[in-house]
This record gives sequence, structure tokens and C-alpha cells, in this order.
Amino acid sequence: MRLLPAFFVAAATLYGQAPPLDFLNHNQPVLDAHNCYPYEGKWADRIERALKTGRPVGIEQDIAWYADPKTGAGRAVVSRLFL
Repeated sequence: MRLLPAFFVAAATLYGQAPPLDFLNHNQPVLDAHNCYPYEGKWADRIERALKTGRPVGIEQDIAWYADPKTGAGRAVVSRLFL
């Protein structure tokens, strides 16, 4: 009977291992272009520079819900884009 708990502990240890992340960009870094939008007329080439790296890029987008005051229709909009 003591073998059964030991078996479950061993099985939990084996199944608790983190899976390999090779499926996720083949273990290569992903560029996070956080706040890469132009700001107050400066740094207008941030997005282009991020995209030219040749790596997968995650670009932040601040999304908000907008309801048209006249029609009441709502839609998602980019809420933070300073040009």
C-alpha cells in the first residue's frame, strides 16, 4: 500500500514539468515594441524600426470602447495614438 502514494507522487512530478517552448517562435526572442508610437511629433520612425528588425514583433495597442452619442452604436477604437 505504500507503493501507491509513491507512484502518485512520482507521476505528479513528471506531469508537473513545464512543456518545451520550441513551438513558440523556436525559442527565439520576440521583440516587444511597447510604447513605440510617435509622441508629441518625436520618434516618428519607432514602428518602422521595430518592424525592420526581422524578428516577430508585438506592438502595444491601447483599445477602448467608444459609443457614438448620436446613435448609441459602439465599436472598439485605438485610444492612444499620438501623432
